[in-house]
Amino acid sequence: MTTAHRPTFHNALGANSSSNQPIPTIFRRARDEPGHLTLKFRESKDKGADKEALRRELEKKEAKGAIEPPPDSAFPEDCDEDPDAGGGGSDTESEADRDSSGSDDDEDDEEAELMRELAKIRAERAAEEAKAKAAEQAKEEEEERQQIAVGNPLMPGAGGNMQLKRRWDDDTVFKNQSRNQPKGKKRFINDAVRSDFHRKFLDRYIL
Repeated sequence: MTTAHRPTFHNALGANSSSNQPIPTIFRRARDEPGHLTLKFRESKDKGADKEALRRELEKKEAKGAIEPPPDSAFPEDCDEDPDAGGGGSDTESEADRDSSGSDDDEDDEEAELMRELAKIRAERAAEEAKAKAAEQAKEEEEERQQIAVGNPLMPGAGGNMQLKRRWDDDTVFKNQSRNQPKGKKRFINDAVRSDFHRKFLDRYIL
């Protein structure tokens, strides 16, 4: 016997067992865990004093750095020489510097000249390639124009023997067939039994 006709006052819940006891589970979701475990405290109002102490310490370090001489370099050979100090090798060094600078200038001039020559050669080659390309394109256009003029058989002077193809129904068998057939005069008879249609029907299907 079915109980579908009875009203349902207590719906069945999927989380409950048959004994109406919650099913135990070992899973705990992260969102169910407590998120904030510590309280937020008010910040102290002594920030001004900390800033003053920091400023005084910075001023003290700056004053100390201005008084102390710079430390000696660990690589004395890399230090710049005193320009006021005189030496016997200064003239020879200046002459060597002038010679090296003169040779550098000559090399720069030669390199610039070579670059100009290279640019000139490249420009000449580009102009020749453009000219050859234009001539080839003009030749192709002329050949295409001649091919169009000669290839069309309907144009006068094309020189082609063009004959149009006949249609499949151009034969006399398919034309003027009704011209030779006798045309009968249509009569109107107000009698279905004696009408021409009834007579043809009888001749075809009954008699």
